[in-house]
Amino acid sequence: MGAALHSIDSNHPQAVQADRRDTSNIAAFERPAEAMLARAAGQIAHLEAAAAHLEAEVRLLREALARAEHKIRRQDQLLRNAQLRETEIRAQIREMTE
Repeated sequence: MGAALHSIDSNHPQAVQADRRDTSNIAAFERPAEAMLARAAGQIAHLEAAAAHLEAEVRLLREALARAEHKIRRQDQLLRNAQLRETEIRAQIREMTE
């Protein structure tokens, strides 16, 4: 039991070598993780820019749709007015021929 509890001298060659291995392992894992985070940050920035572009495009399309709907409503009103006027003229023509 006492052997399991004794401390390792930090100046001991095996302890120094173990520390170096631990540090190199951590660095080896950190580099790919940092690279992945950098790539992810780049992709996020790219996607945010693409989303902003799409939002602007949607806004332009909505404005164009609103203009087209307004134009159609105006043309429908003109058509109804023309049909009403046609009906009135036909009624006048019938009165004149009777």
